[in-house]
Amino acid sequence: MRRQEEEAMEVPKLTTPQAVADQRAKELDAMVDSDRHAALQRVKAKAAALARRPTAREQAKSPAETQHKVVKAKEAGGATGESGAKKLQAYLREEKALKEKIKRAEEAAAKRDKGEEGTEAAGRGRGGAEGTVVSTLAKTLYANKQTIAKDEKIAAMLRKQQDSLQQDMQRLKRKNDMLAQQKHSS
Repeated sequence: MRRQEEEAMEVPKLTTPQAVADQRAKELDAMVDSDRHAALQRVKAKAAALARRPTAREQAKSPAETQHKVVKAKEAGGATGESGAKKLQAYLREEKALKEKIKRAEEAAAKRDKGEEGTEAAGRGRGGAEGTVVSTLAKTLYANKQTIAKDEKIAAMLRKQQDSLQQDMQRLKRKNDMLAQQKHSS
């Protein structure tokens, strides 16, 4: 990989627009490959970090734990009266909230698995590995557009030089023909 970058850095003497375009295409390919490789490494690192993190389901209390609390509250309610009933109601609300959280998390996971996205902006707002890849590609595209614009200017300049040289060559050829005719006439 390092050798490709060094070769791309060398500045050969280019004389034709096609040679300039070919050289620039090679440089752009090397840049894209380098960016793609770097983005892939970042994605792999992010994926490894995400794999080590607990899931939302693991972080939330499991329904079994909530059920255990409800049973404990029922037992406590019989012994303590009104405070036990309040605890039971609190645990029931907690259980309902947890079920809602789990449901929302499962729906979100299903949407991600199906590849459904609301808008492009929502996809960028997520950040993470996907955002990094999109950002890297956007930067690469922008850099490529700038480079292409620069190359087009160089190609236009080279075309002008080529046209000028062709005109000079035609003028010299006409003079040469006139001199040859004068020489034969004399």
